[in-house]
Amino acid sequence: MLLSALWCAAPVRAQDPSPYGSGHGGSAGGNGQSLPEVIEAIEKARVTTRILCITAHPDDEPGAVLAYLARGLHADVALLSLTRGEGGQNALGPEQAPQLGVIRTEELMRATQVYGTRLFFTRAPDFGYTKTPEEAMKVWGDLVLEDMVRVIRTFRPHVIINNWGGVRTGHGHHQASGILTPKAYAMAADADAFPEQIKEGLQPWKAEALLQLSRGDASGGFSIPVSEISALWGKSWGEIGIEGYLNHRTQGVGGVRSSPFFRRAITLVAVEGAKADAKLLAAPLTALAGRFAGIEDVLLPRLKEVDDSLDKAEKAAREVEWGKVALHLSRAGRDSLALRTDIQKQKSEIAERAAQELERIQERIDTAMTLALGLRMEATANRGEIVEGEPFAVSAQWRRRLEPALHLEEPTLEAPEGWVQETLTEKAVGSVNLRAAPTKKDGTREDLEREREKERERSRMAHSICPWPEPLASVSIHGQIHAYFISQEVPVVTTRVTSVGSETRPLLMVPAVTLTVEPRRFVVVSGGNLKSEIGDLKSEKQERSFVPIKPIGTQDDKKRQGGVPSASVPSAALGTGRASEPPHFKTGDLPVAPTRQDTKQTTKRITDRSRGIRAGEPPHSKGAGLKPAPTEQTEEFTGAGDQHSKGEREIVVRVRHYATKAEKITVGIEAPAGWVVVSGGNLKSEIGDLKSEKQERSFVPIKPIGTQDDKKRQGGVPSASVPSAALGTGKAGEPPHFKTGDLPVAPTRQDTEQTTKRITEQTVEFVGAGDQLVRFAVKPPVEMTALRPGSGQAGKYELKAYARRESGEAQNQAMQGEEFRTSLEPLPTLPTRLWREPAVAKVHVMDVAVPKDLRVGYVAAENDPIPQALREIGVHVELLDEAQLAFGDLSKYDAIAIGIRAYELRSDLARANQRLLDYAAAGGTLVVQYQREGVWNAMKPAPYPATIGNGLRTTDENSPVRVPDPAHPVLNFPNAIRAEDFSGWVQERGLYYWDKFDAKYTPVLALKDPGEEEALGALVTARHGKGVYIYTGLSFFRQLPEGVAGAYRLFVNLLSQGRQ
Repeated sequence: MLLSALWCAAPVRAQDPSPYGSGHGGSAGGNGQSLPEVIEAIEKARVTTRILCITAHPDDEPGAVLAYLARGLHADVALLSLTRGEGGQNALGPEQAPQLGVIRTEELMRATQVYGTRLFFTRAPDFGYTKTPEEAMKVWGDLVLEDMVRVIRTFRPHVIINNWGGVRTGHGHHQASGILTPKAYAMAADADAFPEQIKEGLQPWKAEALLQLSRGDASGGFSIPVSEISALWGKSWGEIGIEGYLNHRTQGVGGVRSSPFFRRAITLVAVEGAKADAKLLAAPLTALAGRFAGIEDVLLPRLKEVDDSLDKAEKAAREVEWGKVALHLSRAGRDSLALRTDIQKQKSEIAERAAQELERIQERIDTAMTLALGLRMEATANRGEIVEGEPFAVSAQWRRRLEPALHLEEPTLEAPEGWVQETLTEKAVGSVNLRAAPTKKDGTREDLEREREKERERSRMAHSICPWPEPLASVSIHGQIHAYFISQEVPVVTTRVTSVGSETRPLLMVPAVTLTVEPRRFVVVSGGNLKSEIGDLKSEKQERSFVPIKPIGTQDDKKRQGGVPSASVPSAALGTGRASEPPHFKTGDLPVAPTRQDTKQTTKRITDRSRGIRAGEPPHSKGAGLKPAPTEQTEEFTGAGDQHSKGEREIVVRVRHYATKAEKITVGIEAPAGWVVVSGGNLKSEIGDLKSEKQERSFVPIKPIGTQDDKKRQGGVPSASVPSAALGTGKAGEPPHFKTGDLPVAPTRQDTEQTTKRITEQTVEFVGAGDQLVRFAVKPPVEMTALRPGSGQAGKYELKAYARRESGEAQNQAMQGEEFRTSLEPLPTLPTRLWREPAVAKVHVMDVAVPKDLRVGYVAAENDPIPQALREIGVHVELLDEAQLAFGDLSKYDAIAIGIRAYELRSDLARANQRLLDYAAAGGTLVVQYQREGVWNAMKPAPYPATIGNGLRTTDENSPVRVPDPAHPVLNFPNAIRAEDFSGWVQERGLYYWDKFDAKYTPVLALKDPGEEEALGALVTARHGKGVYIYTGLSFFRQLPEGVAGAYRLFVNLLSQGRQ
């Protein structure tokens, strides 16, 4: 159990990207054979100290410290990251949440290969930034401590470094890590703590010392020589630490090389236990004897012999005499093995613990030997995705130095129990072809699925503390030199050649069929209503009436902007400010719902698409500045007449067949009740082609759109987009009649049962592995796209794709009728890792008004999700590149939005900033989303003074929201923002708020986390010339992809200010 867990903590890679090799952190041999690697491996076999550094996230690790301890002092060092960093942001690609955690796991794995350390994790989730350790520990629960104790009992460190010890400010995860580490240090030694681990075979472990980092020189501590240059590697420990840290590419670490932070002095200070010194951190081999009272006299002289052989091997390596190196290493290995065998004969607990330590020394000697011999093996499979019951071939190739002589046995394939294996051919000296096949299980489908779930659960538990699951298969080779036996084991991988190199990925067991749904998410706009949306916000004592909205530039607005300090904004409450109380409105805070009579009039105005603008009014003119909000709505809005509101979408399901046998697969989509799903991507088959025209059909009459019944359904408003083709005779009182294929009709129940299966599924045939596209057309119920206020069924829905085996070669009982519902796709930023998730399209139905033909220019940095999110609701978005920013016609846009961190990542934006301010001054709307304080405060790109505060953010996504001025246009046009629009937000409210800004700016929202003062810089507007300038730190980049309706409505309002 112990050795298996250690091996999974530092797997050997088929290709090592580190210039320092990978053998130093693992228990098996590395891939490099350079002289520095050999010398380092021998030196590491002479040191017995194990050190565990505990931190909270990938990128928290002290790289220079780890590199010095592992490569300078040659200790066996491991890093434990409590989370995988999935709650952060991605500077490289579109992946967020768990997908980002996969990428950051790989980044940290590569970083630790540079540091020369092992790597562990816990199952604690990274749920985003939090300001308190209490929230972190509440979310994590006991799970994090359980895993921390498991890692300590598995790795058995002599020294534990608390990376965040003593930290009581900043990120709550950092603080929690600092608080939990001493608890885990104590609990690991307590047999009553997590007793199930003891039953599994782990034993209590008491580390000799608990240390913590001190940035700077601290008296009584051990100073890390950050600037000292390694004699082996020719770089300082600080430089090696930075090289490893640069692997955190998703975190935007480009400026790390010049940062003085990574060159500051660091001291290790003892908190509990032994003093921090070189003797503790790098105990020599002979010091091992002193840890085992009672058998010390037996251990010490024989450990001296082993160490003497290792010393001679190191000197021979420096002389590049490989024959002598192998001779001395083999002698050290034989002596160590003999000592372990003799100790085990004593049958005592202390002897057993000593034998475990000697086994670890043996592993290090083996590592040094394989490096000295230049033994390197690669095992490549002919397919990367393995299907149950189907064989795959493995080509194993190895090489070694010509001298000294080494006898090697034939490689063997290590695969799960029950797999069929055979040797195919030996191609040449140094290579062999192998083949294996996962056993095809018999039984019912239910038995098969239960067994698969058990296997998945075993895999999850096995690698819960490891970076990745254990390899599906590996190849091992055994050899003998000077009567000493060595071995090397490498995982089987698959290689894909690209135009710029090659990529390797581990083998993966996959379903025979996977499905990928496109689009994976889309939005159905329901309603399109404006002020009448505000429903239940009426005053109980007042008649319903609209509160007039005063535009920017009126006398009241001038009072708001002129001479009123930003810190003393009127305090009309959107909520009480209490953390546990939901926000509410007072009378007059925001517009209230009109009377029923007003509703009818207002609704008719909004939906009468033939007008667009009232007679006698001038047409909309861009660049004319903001106008007073009219008492009657005259703008034309995206509504039921457009494709987005109808919700009609083509869904494409890519069916990937991994199995190599021919078979037929039926594909379909499960939809919520009332949705129409038609295979072939054509709704036409629903309306007239279900049967031949020559066949008799029985239809239930449906009154056409525009009849009296239809008016009742539509709230008294005839549809604005009824076709002029005749629906019947048109005579009053006469029911309509249809010809086959005229318009959608409802078949009888008998016809429905007969046709549903035929039109909602499609069968495709595969002759082997490959892909096929299956198209479907889907349409939501009409109620979801109705324009009547409050009639839309807002919410989240799922369209679930499935595939079913119909018939095929070599199918047993369990495979007949087997269903598949899984998507398996490579991550865009890390294509060597496949992401598994349900094959589902998520549909967000929401009430949001979007001005017709709203055109937005968007300045995106990297992988900004907002442009596509806006297109989903009918906004015309154009991405502005460097040329368009510099020379394009900006006046054609209703608004220009600047994406997150664009000023930091787009150098051309700084050059075009004045042009964008001129665009706003001429009457445009310029919306700037969050930027980071360093670049922003230095550049000063806003029209009036404004700075971003350090760490100013709202981490509680359910925190109360207060509105200083409910009549502000941003809160009223074209969507009336309500209290419930701030419900359902994910992870956070926002980040990187302004902390200081000129009185010309008007704060729109006041936000606060529990126990803190209000922040007014989350959403700020200003009149700039004839237009509007807006800065917002609200996390729209998280909310819109998650379909948060209130965030959509508010963001549309920001973009629509020029349309009033």
